[in-house]
Amino acid sequence: MLSDHAIPDLVSILKSIDLEEYHEHATFQTSDVTEETKYRFIGEFICCSYPHGKVPLILTLSSIIAIILSILSNQVCKFVTRTTTIVYPNGTTVPGTGVSAGLYSYALQQCINPNACDRSDAEDLEDSKYCQPYPGIVERDSNWTASNVFSALSVVFGVLGIVILSFSTCTKMKRNKWIIGCVLFLMATLSQGLQFLFLNSDLCKTWTHPITGALSIADCSLSTGGYYGVSATVLWFVSAVGCAHMTRSLG
Repeated sequence: MLSDHAIPDLVSILKSIDLEEYHEHATFQTSDVTEETKYRFIGEFICCSYPHGKVPLILTLSSIIAIILSILSNQVCKFVTRTTTIVYPNGTTVPGTGVSAGLYSYALQQCINPNACDRSDAEDLEDSKYCQPYPGIVERDSNWTASNVFSALSVVFGVLGIVILSFSTCTKMKRNKWIIGCVLFLMATLSQGLQFLFLNSDLCKTWTHPITGALSIADCSLSTGGYYGVSATVLWFVSAVGCAHMTRSLG
C-alpha cells in the first residue's frame, strides 16, 4: 500500500486536466445538438411566421371574403329580380307579378298598404324579408340544376384553396403546392361564373300558358345575391393570380 505522502495531490491532478478545453468542447456539442433538434422539429412550421412574405396573408384574407360572398349568393332568396309582362291573345298587355328569386328559394311578397291592397296588382306588392323554398311542383331545367351544382362546387374548391393558403403563412411551401392552389382557385372562379346559368333557366324565359294561350314575357336582372356572386368571382380570380405569381417567383 502507498503511504499517505505517496498519494498524488488533488490540486496537482486537477491542474493536469485541461478543464476549460473540455468544458468548451462539451458545451459546443450540446448547443449544436439542441439547435439541430429544435429546428428539425419546430423550425419547419411556425404559426404566422410568413416565410413567403405578406402576399399569402393578403391572398388568404381575400379568399375568405370570397367564400363568405359565395355562400351568401347561394343562400339568399334574391339572386335575381324577375319581372313579367303578360300578353293575352286579344293583344291586351298587363304587367305580371314580379318576384325576387334565389337558387333555392324565393322572397315572399306582402302588401305595401294592407288596408288597400289588390294582390293581383303588382304595384300593390313588395318583397318581404321572408324566404320560401320552391314547392315541389316547380320543375328545374338543366340550366337551373347546373347552376345549383356549380355554386356548391365553388365553395368546395374555395375551401381547399384556403387551406393551402393558410399553411403558406406558417411554413415554406414548394412550388407544386402553389400550382395546386392556383388550379383550385381557377376552378372556384369557373364554378362561380357558371352559377349565372340561372339567368338562362326557364324561370327567366318567355313562355306561353298552355290553357289561356297568354304569352308571359319574363326578364331577370341581378339582385343582391347576384352581386355577391360577381364579387366572389372576382376575388377567386385574384387569389388564382396571386398563387400564379408565387409559383413564378419560386420557379
